[in-house]
Amino acid sequence: MNAAKYLLDANVFMESQKYYGFDIVSGFWETIKTEHKNGKLFSLQCVREEILKGKDELKEWIKKLDPEFFLTEGGAIETYGEIQKWAAEQKERYKESAIEEFARYDNADPWLIAFALKNKYKLVTMEKLNLEKKCAIPIPNVCKEFEIECLDTFDMLRELEVSLVRCEK
Repeated sequence: MNAAKYLLDANVFMESQKYYGFDIVSGFWETIKTEHKNGKLFSLQCVREEILKGKDELKEWIKKLDPEFFLTEGGAIETYGEIQKWAAEQKERYKESAIEEFARYDNADPWLIAFALKNKYKLVTMEKLNLEKKCAIPIPNVCKEFEIECLDTFDMLRELEVSLVRCEK
């Protein structure tokens, strides 16, 4: 049995909305709710706030999601400081603008990483590891540095043994 806990990046919801329309792949969205009830899927308040800035069906779906799905990032403030210290020291690796963007207090990425590190969650994002990227600091790059397990939505679904199948009516 999979006892892992997963922390979802905003792009998991945003990208999934493109491929798993609420009207045609409702099983995906029900899986998110079910696996949360099973104590496996969560995200952070800052991710919720980011999604609520949109003007689409996802915003309405997020508003109806169990409020306990979105954890408060404040408990990871010390780890957040550690992540930001690391990022500030990466001047040889990333452009200054990338470091500044990462350091923005309202940027959810470092909060997700800090929370995952502190609480031993697997971090789920659609971003890809890219050690050559200079203009942004990808979540998987930081996860690699801090030995946080990072995976995409598809691998998370496989680990949860989710199969989205069509049921005959």
